[in-house]
Order: sequence, then C-alpha cells, then structure tokens
Amino acid sequence: MKLATRTRDLALVSFASLSVGFAAGWWLASQEPGGTGATATTGAPHAVGAAEHVQLGEMSLEAGDFSAAEAYFREALELEPGSAQARAELGAALLLQGRYDEARDELETARETNPENPEAWFFSGLLWRDGYGDADRAREAWGRFLTLMPAESEPAATVRGWLAELDSAPAGP
Repeated sequence: MKLATRTRDLALVSFASLSVGFAAGWWLASQEPGGTGATATTGAPHAVGAAEHVQLGEMSLEAGDFSAAEAYFREALELEPGSAQARAELGAALLLQGRYDEARDELETARETNPENPEAWFFSGLLWRDGYGDADRAREAWGRFLTLMPAESEPAATVRGWLAELDSAPAGP
C-alpha cells in the first residue's frame, strides 16, 4: 500500500510543529548562562551535536528531501547512538521513502530505547496503516501515542480522526 499524499502532508506538518518547538527550546537554552549558544567570554558558537543534526533532519523532511533527512538522522545517531528521538525520526525518513522494513526496525528500536517517545508511536501507526495495511497494529500504536500526548493537542486530534477512519472503513478482502 502506498503512503497517501494527505498522510505525507500531515506528517510534514507534524514535523514543522515539532521543529518550531525544538527551535524555540534551543533558542531559550542558548540565552541561559552556560547554555549551548555562544559563550559570553569567547563569542564562539556551540559545537554541532546530535540535537542539531536532528533539527537539520527535521528541516529536510519538511522540505521533502527525505534522503538528506536520513543522512542527518544517521549522523545524529553516530554522535548519540542511544537517541530515541533521532531513531524515531530516522524511521520516519525511511517510511516516507517507502523503505518499510528498515523503518520498522528503527521505530522498534526507538520504542525499546524510550517507550515514552510519542513520535516513535505516531510513525509506527503510519507505518502499520500505510506501509503494511495492518489497521489493528496501527490502532495499537496510535492508542499508545494518545496516552503520551495532551488530549487537546493537534496531533492527538489528528490521530483520533485517523482512528475513526479506520473504525468506519469497510473490512478488507
């Protein structure tokens, strides 16, 4: 089953929302004494680390450059192999390239590393629904996602809509 265009667009909107939050958090942290931004004594910028590679990967996903996003997420994982966030984002990049088995492996590792990472559950639901056509596993992943998100959040509302679509869809062959 191919990834639907509206699903891809919604995934990209989700990345945009996450990126804005990340950028705001990074900017606020850089304003704190001892933050990761330029230091008062040297004026030198901070070193590029895993978080920055994740941010660049998210920006590449938003731009639709899935292979560049994959490369950034892999670089983040080289710097921080235990990052569930980078692993979940890599899974998303692979999913959006139609590389479902690789995406499944990365998302499983992300969930095992940090079962509280909502992105891993969100993208797992997309993978099961759009990659493998398994509505039951999609429901399971999205159900877990909903336990990790504020009920009034936009991503939670989107997932509840997708679950309603699954529930109203005619049974498969």
